[in-house]
Amino acid sequence: MSSIPAGASMVVSAYDIEDEGKVTSFHPKKELVESPLAILGENVLGCTSMQVVSKKAFDKVGGFDPRFRANQEWDLWIRLHSKGSYHLVDEVVGRKHVGKNTISSNPVRRMKGWGDMIRYHFKEYMGHPDQFARVMWFVTMDNVRFRHWIRAVLSFSIYCALSAASKVVKAVSPRRRHRFCSLVFEIRHLRELLLEALDGRHGLRVYSTLLCHPHGQIVA
Repeated sequence: MSSIPAGASMVVSAYDIEDEGKVTSFHPKKELVESPLAILGENVLGCTSMQVVSKKAFDKVGGFDPRFRANQEWDLWIRLHSKGSYHLVDEVVGRKHVGKNTISSNPVRRMKGWGDMIRYHFKEYMGHPDQFARVMWFVTMDNVRFRHWIRAVLSFSIYCALSAASKVVKAVSPRRRHRFCSLVFEIRHLRELLLEALDGRHGLRVYSTLLCHPHGQIVA
């Protein structure tokens, strides 16, 4: 602990992940941890139980958001990212266990967690479709893991559309880029539709309501 620089908001460490007897390792990458955008598309800082956050920085950003059903730490990392510096420890400090009763293995909470990320960080994703695409890729992988095939096809379709949009956005000027993003995300009820698809309550109806959803907003 004595090697941690004064004023560091967070210590990001490596750790092992055990899932059904298989062990993998998470090692934070300096270029991703320090990137102002990478944290939007992926939780590059790791799980809550393995990282150390200064109380001052934690209180400054308001701590955990109780509205999140999953991805609580990711939301916290996004808010912390612009508030201070990070100290990386590329050494395994512990082991995370993924079991049947954990959030990572709960399909309902996982999907609600993805919906919460989109709901509460939609403005940031609107300006960075490439990072939004990365999120939808992870959503697709979760849908495949939980065998939610209809939602997997939908989330993969959104991923492909966002990936294509991000390439167009990068090729235009900043002014046109902002205008393009605004037009893309002004499709009526797109945000609510995405949330409803992730929530899974009306998955079969999503295809026929892609541009105009009859309810207008998600039922949380």
